[in-house]
Amino acid sequence: MPCQLSQALHAYWRIGDVGEVALSGLDGAQGYDQLSRQVCQQEGELRVDGGCQRVFQHDGELQLKDHAWQRQLCIDTGDHADTVVWHPGSRPLLGVSWNEVLEFVCVEAASGGTDSLCLAPGERAHLSLQARVGA
Repeated sequence: MPCQLSQALHAYWRIGDVGEVALSGLDGAQGYDQLSRQVCQQEGELRVDGGCQRVFQHDGELQLKDHAWQRQLCIDTGDHADTVVWHPGSRPLLGVSWNEVLEFVCVEAASGGTDSLCLAPGERAHLSLQARVGA
């Protein structure tokens, strides 16, 4: 009997300051903004300091530019995944201080959200996420 599957690798990236990060590599990507509940298309760099919860039909490498720490993380969501970008903005999180909220952003690989994934008996699903410090 087939099995419906959705999966995600939730990666919370430590950053210097959410107001000083930008995510590039999504320019032109189609997505869905879960906060406004609307289809969206990314234009240019994505900034998340006001809050973000978007799922992009995008696979491959992105660059998280962290100006506060003067570094760039290259995040690769693989070939068969969507890219989810999330930050709570000013919404409170249970057990998380305001200072901690300013110091992370979530960029993850996910599947089964925009395209339903159905596995037949014996089939396998693969999801990957890799990161490296860029130049």
